[in-house]
Amino acid sequence: MARLDFFAHTNGEIALATAVAKTVLQIAAPANQRVAIKGFSISFDGTSATAEAVVVELCRQSGATTGSSAATIAKRDPAWPTVQSTALKNLTAGVETTDEVVQQWDVHPQAGVDYAFTLEDEVILAGGGKIGVRCTAPASVNCLAKLFCEE
Repeated sequence: MARLDFFAHTNGEIALATAVAKTVLQIAAPANQRVAIKGFSISFDGTSATAEAVVVELCRQSGATTGSSAATIAKRDPAWPTVQSTALKNLTAGVETTDEVVQQWDVHPQAGVDYAFTLEDEVILAGGGKIGVRCTAPASVNCLAKLFCEE
């Protein structure tokens, strides 16, 4: 890894249907290069103070994926090398295979969370691997998500 910090984000709200697990954002590492997942953020636009929490999961994934392209944006000088990782947002529910849930959080739908992994807890994605932020909401709600990464 050459310390090329980048992020990918949904760049707009993603609608979550009631009780349906949906990958809202996914990073795919280049074929022969590892990627460190340094953190993520997610927020919701719920209106009920008594609503149940949204289950947010960081998942290693495989298999076919269908979604809209999401930009990968270098955090530093745009003249740096091009980010090789690719990103998708708003994936079709149930298309990807979740191989492992790395972390899981309950997040109130009127709130959000910014989570930065410590250096020893960063999630390392193997070359060609995929990792996604998957949400399951007990009631319809929209979300915004961002993944912070390093190639």
